[in-house]
Amino acid sequence: RSRRRGDGSDLADVREFRPGDRLRRINWRATSRLGALHVNSTFTERDTDVLIVADTLLDIVPAAPGSPTSLDATVRAIAAISRHYVGFGDRVAIHDLGRRIGPIRAGTGPRQARVVLGQLSRANRDVPDWSTLRPVGTVTSGMLVFFCSPLLEREAQDEIVRLRRMGAEVIGVDTLPEEIGRFDDIASFRRDTFLGEAWMIRRMERDAAVARLRSLGIPVTPWRGTGSLASVLLSMEATRSAPRRVLGR
Repeated sequence: RSRRRGDGSDLADVREFRPGDRLRRINWRATSRLGALHVNSTFTERDTDVLIVADTLLDIVPAAPGSPTSLDATVRAIAAISRHYVGFGDRVAIHDLGRRIGPIRAGTGPRQARVVLGQLSRANRDVPDWSTLRPVGTVTSGMLVFFCSPLLEREAQDEIVRLRRMGAEVIGVDTLPEEIGRFDDIASFRRDTFLGEAWMIRRMERDAAVARLRSLGIPVTPWRGTGSLASVLLSMEATRSAPRRVLGR
């Protein structure tokens, strides 16, 4: 959309500059015409750095045959998020905490979109579960980080907090299959194994950890198909506009 002034000239959607706005968001054309500092009013900043973290340490498989696994959800979430931001000209990179997808260096444009989709198409679910997490090296202050994870492992939960403490704007994308640990899922296990009950307990522990992340100001949004992208982006926008909370070290 655009604002049209009385002289017929088109200006990008802008709003007046507010304390805390980044200088690179200043719209100098609008500023010169309107006589006061204005910034681009966009859903997210353009030409920024986006890091998508893939937690592939485990591939959580529901008991029901044919149900999507946590790796399936992770791959689809990465595809949708990367396509959205690449389409706006942002730099997108991928970091894999495990070994099922692998890393992708930051890039922009249609070529980066093809690189991401190509690598996602080769995701290897046959890789054994991996216990050693490969942490993210560095992030820049204000970098957008989408942390796609079932959030079952304490190491992954600690990593998302660490990225937040490093100054990144982080949102958790919950890729744990919805039925894992629920009552209906328990019935899928053999009664003499108690695996269903074990998963229920683990789910409860995991949900408590997610509640802790939210209490620290880190939103966590479940991934339930491509329709989830809107809620993920809205959560990110809410995070970016909220007052920054300093986490203890």
